[in-house]
Amino acid sequence: MQNNESNTAKSRRGNSFNRDVAQLMNGLLKNKKIKSFIVEPKYNYPSKKNKQFNPDGEITKSNGDLIIYDNTTSIRSDRLK
Repeated sequence: MQNNESNTAKSRRGNSFNRDVAQLMNGLLKNKKIKSFIVEPKYNYPSKKNKQFNPDGEITKSNGDLIIYDNTTSIRSDRLK
């Protein structure tokens, strides 16, 4: 049971973090610091129809550069470099 509670807490923390990021991005959008912001866009390989990539967000900067990101609120220490 404790593992489920831990997963629930992690899920809540992750969802809260995603909401905070979206709020910040919407503020940047309103102040015209970025061109656009999309929450949970879906992508596919050019030759495929299935949308198999689901990042947390996509930001288009004012100069047209694209930033695609995936958030995390926890990371295993063996993955840090």
